[in-house]
Amino acid sequence: MQFLPLLFSFFLMVSVAFSYLFQGLRQSALLNQDLAAHLSALNNLENCAQKSLFKQLSSPLKKPNGGKTETLLKKTIPPSPRSSQKAETSKKESKKTRNYRRTYACAKLNLYPLFKEGRENQKELFFLLQKLLEGLFPELFQEITAESLILELIQKAQPLILARQSLEIETLVLKNAQWQNLLYRLLQGSQNYALKNSFSLLDYVKIQKNAGRTICLKKCPPEMLTALFGKTRGEKILRLRSERKEFKLANILAIYEEQTEILPIPFKAFFCVSHSSHSSNGEIQAFDEKRRVCLKKPF
Repeated sequence: MQFLPLLFSFFLMVSVAFSYLFQGLRQSALLNQDLAAHLSALNNLENCAQKSLFKQLSSPLKKPNGGKTETLLKKTIPPSPRSSQKAETSKKESKKTRNYRRTYACAKLNLYPLFKEGRENQKELFFLLQKLLEGLFPELFQEITAESLILELIQKAQPLILARQSLEIETLVLKNAQWQNLLYRLLQGSQNYALKNSFSLLDYVKIQKNAGRTICLKKCPPEMLTALFGKTRGEKILRLRSERKEFKLANILAIYEEQTEILPIPFKAFFCVSHSSHSSNGEIQAFDEKRRVCLKKPF
């Protein structure tokens, strides 16, 4: 009977030691997974940045030939059917497994006029922002509506703009912790929360004083198009964009002015087919979907 307390204390010490060992192994495994995800995202980020730089710097090699120019790189041998088939399959696989994307400042909604002049003077911009929030983050607006959140943002941002102070959405202090948590989740996006098709809110909006307010549809993210135009019209515009030759103003206006779903906003006031330059103020994003790691780099 005297050995029972000793035996019990022995098993207790062994169980505590194993629990500490298990927790240490679990934490080290999680850290290794996070580190591997960050390294993978960093590798994808650098590869994408190098590709974008190569596209900007590369130009067709030409030489003078009697006042004319003739390209040096010329494909004289047509590709075999097997090689072309392999190239098509590799392109399809790369599109499926692509873990990076580019965002462009010209494709973001400029909130500066709304925050400066308020809802009454910028009703159309207010409507677009409300439609964007409700389309991208529907699961977040349950207790607090998108309309009330925008009004709160305007109330906090307007004094800063009128006082000519620097304004960033992530630095705004809202009325209580619940509202602040909602803004934090909007800024984090799908990287840290179980949101379906959206990244951070900062990937879709900007606050720039001297920037225009037209959104470039050529570089607009697909989820942003469907949020602003609705699922049906957004998918039609995306199909036009994939065909390239059919991506023209007349065809887009025909989709935009469909009577099935009228938008109370003039198209040319807030949208354009394409800007002359997309390289300025751009950003490359690389991510790991399993661990929800997202790295960003300007280009």
